[in-house]
Amino acid sequence: MPVYDSEASGKLLPGEASCPVSSSFHPTQGMEQFEMLDATLDSEHPRHVLRLCRRSVSLVAILALVFGVAWALAPQNPMQLHKSQQLDYERMDAERSVSPNMQPKLQHEPRPKLRPEPPLDSVCSSIGCDKPFVGVNLGGWLLLEGWMWSEEMESKGLADEWSLIKHHGGPRSHRAISLMHEHWDTFLTSKHLDQLQDFGITHVRIPVGYWLVDYDSADGYVDGGKYFLHRGLKWLKERGMRAVIDMHALPGAQAATAVWSGREERNASFFIKRKHNERGRHAMLRLARLIHSFEEDEQVSGVVFGMELMNEPDFAFWDTPRGIRETYEDMIPEIRRILPADTYMLLLNFQEFPRMVWSVDWLSQIRRHSKDFRNVVYDVHMYHGYGDDGRRGIHWSVHKDSCKTCCRDPKLLHPLSHKNVPMVIGEYSLNTDNFVDDDFRKQFWHNQLSLWTNTPGMVGSFFWNFRILPAPHDYYSEMSLIDLMDSNGGPLPAPHTLELAKLCGQHDLTRCPHFDLENVTPISDCNWK
Repeated sequence: MPVYDSEASGKLLPGEASCPVSSSFHPTQGMEQFEMLDATLDSEHPRHVLRLCRRSVSLVAILALVFGVAWALAPQNPMQLHKSQQLDYERMDAERSVSPNMQPKLQHEPRPKLRPEPPLDSVCSSIGCDKPFVGVNLGGWLLLEGWMWSEEMESKGLADEWSLIKHHGGPRSHRAISLMHEHWDTFLTSKHLDQLQDFGITHVRIPVGYWLVDYDSADGYVDGGKYFLHRGLKWLKERGMRAVIDMHALPGAQAATAVWSGREERNASFFIKRKHNERGRHAMLRLARLIHSFEEDEQVSGVVFGMELMNEPDFAFWDTPRGIRETYEDMIPEIRRILPADTYMLLLNFQEFPRMVWSVDWLSQIRRHSKDFRNVVYDVHMYHGYGDDGRRGIHWSVHKDSCKTCCRDPKLLHPLSHKNVPMVIGEYSLNTDNFVDDDFRKQFWHNQLSLWTNTPGMVGSFFWNFRILPAPHDYYSEMSLIDLMDSNGGPLPAPHTLELAKLCGQHDLTRCPHFDLENVTPISDCNWK
């Protein structure tokens, strides 16, 4: 998430050796189940080697010369643009624009004779789009974050998964292995999926780390997550639910100070160090091959409809060498050789701030001239916490969030709808950086679902998160859907019981303040007239 401030399968996957699995859990079970599959994948893609598109020598020379001059004349090193993800958003909001030194380079001029924009129907081919789906993230399961497991992690000063494993003796320690396997086995159960399905959840987004498909004990993580992923997909198929697998963490981290990257790093080294970038790209291909292999397994086939290449990359690296744009332009064609557009959706996240301009223009253009970008969707993460509602110097009231959801946030999404770029809300929640009551949460939930439903080009949404383990003072409870559902005694009604035909039908939208599309940002204040 953004930081604005401050039963088991008995059928084997292709290439596996016989490995009978019982429904009972054993700490060492699952670690060997996919070894043959790993070997198969590595035989075609040697570690850290990418089969990238060949380009002519002359074109490479020209591009290298042009970029070398631009790099030499750059006002500052892009690697120094952010020492962390925490920006001075108060200043940026006052200026209403990105500082010249923080602006990425302009997108190349549109190519001549562009094809018409692909219809949104091409996006819906893999999932159907009668109306936007209502989904949830399965975060904190196969990739841990300290705040989501307060008792074992946050309360002990352990912010990320790497720190937790180190604290328990390292990746080869029996204590660490047992801890991780028990967590994977119990954090998500078939009962949880029953509850979510009964509530109306049809799709899930599953965050994973690169080590799931490219394991090396030297990285400091415990192996064995693929077995539990396979088991979870089997449960989803039994319930007719669908899944996106999200490469949430990449080698070296794609953003600084990000606890969701497996290991909190001081820099976004995935974009800075070539070895991390090449290994991360290799992991993307291996995840794509793993997803494709699921179609050969009756127990999990048809469940995974999409893949996300990376989560919340630091947008300062939009147009740098090995940056976001270059990574997407290189990897989408490669992944499309494995996951064809008529079957699989690809989700791209950007975290562009303060307004979605560069990334939207780029995706709109490239969707026109590259067939590989058909069924590619823009992933928006939209929170009111993390420096919006909790911004210093701004008085918060319970009416601000309804104003933001009903009046401001549609303007933030407008560039995507206007450019006919399909979108998914990959993460949202009910957090406000303030203590709120159940009536507020119910209204906030209703308003957000109505916004997703009434936004042109919206494919679906994933609430963050399906579950948060208890924390002192009930912190983070507004992000634990299992506990918020009215069927479990919480305040939230099932989506199908809500009137969603109109945007914020409970509010008079003529009282919305005016927002200039050129200046509105995710931290713009909002007050009803």
